[in-house]
Amino acid sequence: MGKRYAPTEYAKKLILMELDKLRKQGHPPNEVLAKAVRSGYLDVYPIGKREFTPTIVSGSQPLAPVSEWKPETDEQRRKRLEIAGFKKREL
Repeated sequence: MGKRYAPTEYAKKLILMELDKLRKQGHPPNEVLAKAVRSGYLDVYPIGKREFTPTIVSGSQPLAPVSEWKPETDEQRRKRLEIAGFKKREL
């Protein structure tokens, strides 16, 4: 399948930041990641203009339909970024 890619920790953080940016623009992260994997991309990109439908990832169902998702609070974002390994000064 072509070249192999082992992302560094820094690359993982950058991809998470890009996923967060795309999520704020209305692109569901599961859809973005699924498209990147299917297409063999080494990065994530916005999905073309179309109606988004939740994708089943790793056999789990989405918690709520896309129309019912609420924006995350500052506290939720802080916890998510801490889990991803960002230090407080990097936020």
